[in-house]
Amino acid sequence: MTKLHTPGFLNFFFSLKLKQKLLLSYILLILVPFVTFYWLFNMEISGIIMSNTNYSAERSFDQTFDFLSNKLNHIIRVADVIYNEQSISEILKKNINDYPVSDQIEDMMFLTKYLKSFEDKEDIEKVRLYVPSGLVYSTENVNLFSFDEIIDTEWYNRMHDYTFTLAYIPSQLLQDENNDPEVLSIARFILNTVNYKEKLGVLRIDFNKKDFEQVIDNANTIEGGLTYLENSLGEIVAASDNELVLRYHIPHDIIASADDNDSGFEWVILNNEKIRFRAKLIHNTDWKMITVIPEKLVTDKIKNTMNQLLLMMLIISLIAYLLAFSIAHFMTKRIQTLKNQMHKVQQGVLEPLMNTGGNDEIGELILDYNYMISKIKLLMEEQYQSGQRLKAAELKVLQAQINPHFLYNTLELINRLSKKNKVCEIDEVIHSLTKFYRTNLSKGEDFITLREELEHVSAYVSIQNMRFRNKIKFEINVPDEFMDILLPKIILQPIVENSIIHGIMEKDEGTGIIRISGSIEGDNMILSVQDNGKGIPENIIEKINYGQILDSKSGYGIKNVVERIKLIYGDAYGLEYISKYNEGTTVRIKLPLNKTGNMPEKTEHFQNKSVIY
Repeated sequence: MTKLHTPGFLNFFFSLKLKQKLLLSYILLILVPFVTFYWLFNMEISGIIMSNTNYSAERSFDQTFDFLSNKLNHIIRVADVIYNEQSISEILKKNINDYPVSDQIEDMMFLTKYLKSFEDKEDIEKVRLYVPSGLVYSTENVNLFSFDEIIDTEWYNRMHDYTFTLAYIPSQLLQDENNDPEVLSIARFILNTVNYKEKLGVLRIDFNKKDFEQVIDNANTIEGGLTYLENSLGEIVAASDNELVLRYHIPHDIIASADDNDSGFEWVILNNEKIRFRAKLIHNTDWKMITVIPEKLVTDKIKNTMNQLLLMMLIISLIAYLLAFSIAHFMTKRIQTLKNQMHKVQQGVLEPLMNTGGNDEIGELILDYNYMISKIKLLMEEQYQSGQRLKAAELKVLQAQINPHFLYNTLELINRLSKKNKVCEIDEVIHSLTKFYRTNLSKGEDFITLREELEHVSAYVSIQNMRFRNKIKFEINVPDEFMDILLPKIILQPIVENSIIHGIMEKDEGTGIIRISGSIEGDNMILSVQDNGKGIPENIIEKINYGQILDSKSGYGIKNVVERIKLIYGDAYGLEYISKYNEGTTVRIKLPLNKTGNMPEKTEHFQNKSVIY
């Protein structure tokens, strides 16, 4: 029979669960048209917003530029009128030595009245005339001022570059003056019409800077845009936003090249940010008007519009999804319940499932599942009991291997002591041996307190010290709060035995120290067995920490300790070896506090007590 080939998508679709098929159908039939519509609408609305933004920016720039030009040209015309007033030139040409005070006062009244007539407070804030300091009216300080006041100012020094034309002065050059409000200025020399090298005075016209800033702010069609005036030296004259100008100040060389053609807004990368700008020189001045629009402002405007549309589509899609999900959930509820219960089985939770439905195919699956769970639980219980019996047998085998050998060595020690009539030493050995075997038996219990475990190790070390002529110094540095904690018995003795036999006794001098200490790390108790013995080579340490322990009697004892800890508490607990060859070894035993019986109060520090044997 020829097998029919199923297309990949259909094969994928048929392999899905029923609920997934329903939801996938919803996605294909509803979301795909929505996404297509959103994509097409996004392209269309983006073009419209971009076009409208460009148009508005160009119109606002041109209108603001024309307004500024007219305003400045009006001020320039006033400056020309005053400059060309013949009477002013005639007054300033008078020789101070042949200039009666009465004439000076009369001229002062004329000049003051004439200059003040141009101060409309709308375009022109103040008209100033700086005259030689010897004249009576040079200290009038309303419209007439002395040359001496400006001779050392930067703005006056700049005027020498503009002998025959107007100089345009930014406000930062006038900060030393008491100008209220802050002003911008234009100035020019009053020259002797007979001898142009002779400077008779200086005419300066001040106008309100804030008015200019309000005007240029109107050129910003998008919130966050920037418009500012810049002079030929690249200095900021006025700005719609003094903080933004620090961020979006276009380099002077770019402005110089862009202004040649004035072809509208241009793109430029500034501080890794794409921006659009337009610059144009105001006629008869050295000031340029510059408008900056960061691309992000336009794209954010597009994004906001599209986000509103997307939100509406998401709400509609969510409502449709909830309806589809409810229908699919209603149809597949019992199948999903059975599936979730099967996932719990994978995590080790074996619970039967109540059949709340009828006798259909799903009901039969639930009955089969419950039967399977009961069988699995029975088999697992049998396996657990077998494992416990096996571990108990292994412990007894370990004790059977250790005890006769240890007992033989101890009896040999007693025999030697008896031949020397050392009764006290024999009594001490027998007493320690009794304590050792009492802990071994421990009335058949598998768990003992840490106090009993330490007494067991102390008895063992005491006997070994009898054998090895007190070459082993043994210290216990464990907080009293730990002493009543329950833990599996005989987990310290195999480690201490290794420290003696393979650590201290392998040193040339054959002497050393063994310290047992305890501490808390998080929710765990750490028992550390530290010696200053021979140590373990680095390659062997790695094998031991990865569970590759040598198959010797002592190695079997350590392996038994590790396996019992992991069997009782889990794979996160056990032994960790830290060693430096020829310096010593530390074995860290990690046990959980919440599973070790009487848990001590967790504090940052314990009052430790050291016991030395």
